[in-house]
Amino acid sequence: MIPHVVSLIWVMDDQNTILIAAIALAVFGGFIAIVILVGSKWLAGSFGWSAVAESFPVTQEYAGDWRKKQSGYMNGFFLPDCINVGADDRFVYFAFGIPAQGFKPAQIPWSAITDVQRSGKSIAFKIDRVQVRIRQDSFNPVLLVKLLGTGDTTDGATE
Repeated sequence: MIPHVVSLIWVMDDQNTILIAAIALAVFGGFIAIVILVGSKWLAGSFGWSAVAESFPVTQEYAGDWRKKQSGYMNGFFLPDCINVGADDRFVYFAFGIPAQGFKPAQIPWSAITDVQRSGKSIAFKIDRVQVRIRQDSFNPVLLVKLLGTGDTTDGATE
């Protein structure tokens, strides 16, 4: 009887290993996706972005070219390769991808961006009480001039 049970388990293992592994991977992957999404939404609220997105919701879709997968800091929290930035004469648009997909997009009027400073190759500024730091090349040069309020978009730094 025991050899028959072992034989049955061995056969079952051969036939179902891939299926069981696929199910386990799907369940685990789904769990990780939920943790990332919930964690991302929590971080958005904790770092103040949720309030910014509520104050400045997207009311018109951005029609220009996005500077995609930018990295930056929001209230000191690093967001790697997930910030999409667009800008036109009236607004700066922010949208987010993985791992920050819980951060809602926002359409920020230029007048709401304050305390603009250069920080090496980055631009630091505030939107409400949220401190943002992102690379200067996240903005096209014409709009960078608007952000800086000056005709000079270089800081003497070299690549």
